[in-house]
Amino acid sequence: FIIYSLISSEIISKENNEGFEKELIKNKEPSITKVNEEFLVSEYLIGPGDTLFLNFRGIELFSKNYKVNPEGNIILPEIDDLKVEGLSKDELKNLLSSRFDKYIFNPDITVEIKEYRPISIFLNGEVNKPGLYNLPYKKEKLITIPRIFDAIKLAGGVNNDADLKKIKVIRKNSSSQGGGHITANIDLLTLILEGSQDQNLRLQDGDHIFIGKSENLIKDQ
Repeated sequence: FIIYSLISSEIISKENNEGFEKELIKNKEPSITKVNEEFLVSEYLIGPGDTLFLNFRGIELFSKNYKVNPEGNIILPEIDDLKVEGLSKDELKNLLSSRFDKYIFNPDITVEIKEYRPISIFLNGEVNKPGLYNLPYKKEKLITIPRIFDAIKLAGGVNNDADLKKIKVIRKNSSSQGGGHITANIDLLTLILEGSQDQNLRLQDGDHIFIGKSENLIKDQ
């Protein structure tokens, strides 16, 4: 039901994050200071509620599930509390290798997300019920990841004058990719007309979805 493009992604500089967060509580489009423009692939960022499986090659005693606590930490052998909130899997793998280097010779550690936490997203603009929404990962035979269609449905759908060609999704960016935020522009109308379900954007915790206002009603777009 939705088409999206990350080809023209933008980064919101860290210096502008404070103003950006304040604008989330207003029903208007957040301002963006463009720092760079290139194709960026967003990474899943670990947070409280996630369950991680850490595999320490050759050390079965250490290899098990670790739950991220409300403070964003996991409790590890030898080093106790380790802050993992906001890290990607690769960033955590590198951090673990660095921290365990003095305890394990040539540590080989892999990271797998065993259970995903529910995600919290903010949706505003031309929707019937703007606000903060929680969407769980559905675990049946396969894990079903929440998508933008689910969020719009929870918000009661769009208004008659919503601009379906310019839906903006703003997401936290991993530190290794520059930090700040990245944004994707979604053409919902194209997806409706072409029925391209495979481009229904996967959502991540902390996403902000903004649907602007069009000069034309939906039937005339």
